[in-house]
Amino acid sequence: MLAVDVVGAGRAPGHQKHAVGEAVKRLVLMALIDSGIDPALVESWEPQGDGALLTLPASALGALVDLGSRLDEQAWLHNRRAKPETRFRIAVETGPVGTDQGFYTPKVSLCRMLEAKAFKDLFAKCRKRNDDELINSAMIISGHVRDVVFGGDYARLVRRGEFAPLEVRNKEHASTAWVRVPGVDVDTLRGLCGAQAERPEAVEPPDPPTTITTHNSAGQVNRGVQAGSVRGDINIGRTGR
Repeated sequence: MLAVDVVGAGRAPGHQKHAVGEAVKRLVLMALIDSGIDPALVESWEPQGDGALLTLPASALGALVDLGSRLDEQAWLHNRRAKPETRFRIAVETGPVGTDQGFYTPKVSLCRMLEAKAFKDLFAKCRKRNDDELINSAMIISGHVRDVVFGGDYARLVRRGEFAPLEVRNKEHASTAWVRVPGVDVDTLRGLCGAQAERPEAVEPPDPPTTITTHNSAGQVNRGVQAGSVRGDINIGRTGR
């Protein structure tokens, strides 16, 4: 399942609201085609306010994750020449759903991720931190989607390492989701998500060298060695006559 929502569409003037809806349909359709997904595979296309929720066969999951990159490109091209500007929040989830529209659990999880305050705030931070014109989309996927897509060779454009973990809480939904924002490197994204960077395991320091203390004494004249601390090798022999 793919859900998209236009950021800030509610603030668009009344005469532009219809244009937003038309832009969503056109840009998503072009992104589907660019991703190699036949639009005929879309089993349902549900309008969702200023966005849409699409249901497709599970075999399209990897291509849907790649679609985020294609939709980002389409939004960038659109925003260079048309108003109102269109920026997307995108969510991808997988799970069993019926052919009829309804409140299936995977669809509810999908919408909860898309509408989570943490995800909205992250996108706003990325736009504020970077050149606003360069940030045109953000994608959030569930941990299950991440494991399935990157557990095999199912994505072509995006990589596992481009996603950062984000703790999501929205009503009854709570999970660790994974986010990608084209134009923001993953280390910066991790910082904005509040995630700790992965650190290599600590290496135990080597044991200190062993110190050998030797005391040498003799009742007669001592012609050998009198030593307090001996470090390293010492060879003692007899002097020939």
